[in-house]
Parts: sequence; C-alpha cells; structure tokens
Amino acid sequence: MKRGIAILLVLGSWGVLAAQDSTVFCIPTIEGQPRPKGLELTYERMMDYGIQGTRNDVASGDYTTEVRRNARFNSKLRFPVFIRRNFKLNMSLGYATENYELDNSGGYGSQVLSLLHEKQLRSIQAGLYIVKPFIGNKYLVVRTNSSMNDDGTGTFASKNNALKHEVAAVYGVKRDPRFSFGFGVAFSYTLGHASFLPVVAYQRSIDRHWGVDVLLPAHARVYYELGKSNRLLAGVKVEGTNYNIRLQEQGLNGVYYLERSDLRVFVRYEREIHDWLWFGADAGLNMNLDLSLVTDHGTQRGEVILSNTVNNAFYFGAGFFVVPPKSMWP
Repeated sequence: MKRGIAILLVLGSWGVLAAQDSTVFCIPTIEGQPRPKGLELTYERMMDYGIQGTRNDVASGDYTTEVRRNARFNSKLRFPVFIRRNFKLNMSLGYATENYELDNSGGYGSQVLSLLHEKQLRSIQAGLYIVKPFIGNKYLVVRTNSSMNDDGTGTFASKNNALKHEVAAVYGVKRDPRFSFGFGVAFSYTLGHASFLPVVAYQRSIDRHWGVDVLLPAHARVYYELGKSNRLLAGVKVEGTNYNIRLQEQGLNGVYYLERSDLRVFVRYEREIHDWLWFGADAGLNMNLDLSLVTDHGTQRGEVILSNTVNNAFYFGAGFFVVPPKSMWP
C-alpha cells in the first residue's frame, strides 16, 4: 500500500485548469466556476430507515433494526500555504462527527450493532492540495488526506491503525477558458474500504448561468446561477468513511472497523449573505452502498463480522461557508 501511495504522489494531481497561451503557465480555474470554500460548517440528518443484516462469526444469524436518527456534523478549513504562478500548495484541516440512535428489533447481531447506539463517531483530518501548472494548457494536481477516525472512546493513540491515508492524482488539459478535463487515479476510502479507483474530471461553463462539474467517482453535478447572489445545484455524489470501533461485548474483543459508503441524489440551494459569507441547504435521497463491520481496514478487508442491507432514506442538511471576496477572485 505504501508503494502505491508513493507512486500516486509522484504521478501528480487533481484540479482545474487555465490559459491557452503556450508561453505562460496554465491558470487552474475556468470562467464562471464558483469560488472555492475556505471555511465550511455543515449539519445533516437522515430520516428514519431500517437495516437488515447478517452476523457471520460465532453467533451467526440474521437480524433487523431501525435507525431513528443518523446525524452528521462536518467542519473544514482550507487555506493557502505557498502560492506562485508555477506552483500552489493549500492545506486543509477538518473535524467531523456522526452518531446513530438505534431501535433494537432483536435477532442475531443486532446487539453488536446496538453498541453503536449514541456513540459519537469522530474524524480528525488534515490534507494537502497541490497544483502544478505547466506552460501552455496542462496542469497536474495532487490531493492528499490523512484522518484519524474512531468511536469516541479512549484516545486516538490507543487505537490500532487509527491513521488512514488517501491520495488522488489527476493530469488535466484546459481546452479553452470555459472547458477543462482530466484523468487520474486515487487511493481512498470513498467506498468505505481502501480502494484504488480511476478518476475522471470534467468542468464546463456552458453560459453565464449553467455549468457542469464532474469528479468521478466523488460527484457529478450541474449548477445554475439564479443571479449574482443565488445558486442552484443538482446531481449525485458518493461519500464514505471508515471508523475504528473498540468492542468488548457480544463475543467480540478488540478493534474492528465500521465501513460506510453512500450514494446520494441531491438538490442544493446556495445564497450569498455577504461578499465572502454564503448559506447552503440541501436535501435528497441517500442510498447506502456499504455498512459493514470488518476485522481489517486495508485493501484486504479481513473477516466480515456484520454485513447489512440498508433501506433508502431521505436526508436534509444546512450550513455556512466562507469564500474569497470577489476582489480577490479572478
């Protein structure tokens, strides 16, 4: 795995694009692109949904349970570290929490799942965003993220393999001031477990109102500028994480790993409150891709203790974010 991460770091990066002049460095933005978020605070909540699952270890059997609340809070700060025409380095810091309120309906394994009841799952994150423009219309970007994810009990230092690393790299081309695309590869936990995935980036400003922003497998969305202070977005996105869970009950003793990955269809509204402060609210349908308890968090998952089928559920969210002032954005 370490060798794979090293190869990705050498390969390069993910990003946006710039000028067609063959004598100057590519500028990593397209016309009409929304300003990047510097500080972001969001809260979201899922509506009630059911889980049907199977326990596969010593107490094997089927079970059902109901999730009465699944709430998530996320905060992230992004800031520049080094900015030059031919090299840009940004850093991000983040803290996120997630909790479940479960209604135990009985059956094998539901007692294990109930150990998550009202636990404060948490994640501390730090990452780098590196943009290397080339002379002409090419660019190279690397995005890295390291996180410590656990169940909120004890200290991070007491957890086995608490630190998880992700990296994505894309080589891109800016065809004109309103259109860019790129291809690359990523090592991430987007699917809940460690995976190598291809990356496709596509950005186009169709006119002064419409635009398309695609970064597969993370998201694909269209946006419509209602005016200078209002924006509407719609699309799909994939979100995932992997938590260290310490269990000492129900026949389990040690550190296990909760894999979660969701596919979401959403609509989002954003409104400018001030030149640099925006409000956003979104709603949509959450379709779970994976919710499993396993014995290893690497590319080799190990033994699957709990495998679950999760019903679709509606969700809603809201938050605030800070962007660069118009005077600082090209």
